[in-house]
Amino acid sequence: MRRPDLPAPLAHAHLAKTGLVTLVSCHRANHAGLAAANVMAAITAEKPLPKQDKSSTVDGNDQLYGIETENLGDGKDTYTRAQYDTWVRWNAAICRHHNWGAGSVAGHLETSVEGKIDPRGPVEGYGTRGKFALTMKQLRADVDERLGHAASWSPGTTTTYTVAQGDTLWSIAAAKLGDGNRWKEIATLNGLKDADAITPGQKLKLPAK
Repeated sequence: MRRPDLPAPLAHAHLAKTGLVTLVSCHRANHAGLAAANVMAAITAEKPLPKQDKSSTVDGNDQLYGIETENLGDGKDTYTRAQYDTWVRWNAAICRHHNWGAGSVAGHLETSVEGKIDPRGPVEGYGTRGKFALTMKQLRADVDERLGHAASWSPGTTTTYTVAQGDTLWSIAAAKLGDGNRWKEIATLNGLKDADAITPGQKLKLPAK
């Protein structure tokens, strides 16, 4: 990303779609621009964020860490599963370092008085969750969940289902994953060769929806 009107660095870190974070700067970075003072006060107090009051601003670059997350920003380009997982980890790591809570996490669209609209767009998935639309509320919730565990913790990627009478892998896939054709994923995950070789009471691992 280049901004001829702004001196580098333009972020503290870059997050690629592969999930790799590259440190860009450990000092001030020109990423946030002008931020609403009332929003910054709420972030500092870790209270629900109000609508930006543009009448009073502060330099967000002086007060906020910035991660440039690879995305076209058109609301359609998808954040990968690996990318979102690292995003949550990165925010949680900073919060742990400063003894902050997830309420200290915010997006440009929440702080900026200059019309920034990021982050936005669909996320491929996280943990056992399938595709979902990115919201800062959800990101904060996921950071908060991680902060409630040891730093080495990771969310599970499978759920467990107990086979009922009359179930087939196709019917389970249709009911639990929303697509009967995904029965082969269930079979592979559980080492099954025959789609009908399941019995009531048997426990199966299911992939993310």
